[in-house]
Amino acid sequence: DGYLAMVGPGWRLDRDGRVAQDPQPDLVVMRRTAEKLIEAPLLAVEILSPSDLHKMETHDLLRIEGKRLDYAENGLADYLEVDLLDGRREIHRYELVDGVLELVETVTDDEVMTAEWPFAYAIRPVDLLP
Repeated sequence: DGYLAMVGPGWRLDRDGRVAQDPQPDLVVMRRTAEKLIEAPLLAVEILSPSDLHKMETHDLLRIEGKRLDYAENGLADYLEVDLLDGRREIHRYELVDGVLELVETVTDDEVMTAEWPFAYAIRPVDLLP
């Protein structure tokens, strides 16, 4: 209650009075009371899926790291990266620490990731693939 999950939205960034290109994660969770996503969402999720595998090269990995830097710079405090590449089932959780999204937890397969912040949730990688 009180939260809204949205697939693929970006959020508007105000840089020096100009609207910059918006970050666009695969999924975001925001407060239901927000009319527009003009601030960082409560949680953002990037999904690395098997359909991405054929195009995952060094520049793509750098792009993902670049997204993390962009998200952190724009105030995202909680971020999940779901890795379903090459048969893996992993979830990496990052939190904003001193302006950088730092890895704080990784779970695989049937391990459960639980969080109380920014809201309570639990997730298992094994539940993400048929």
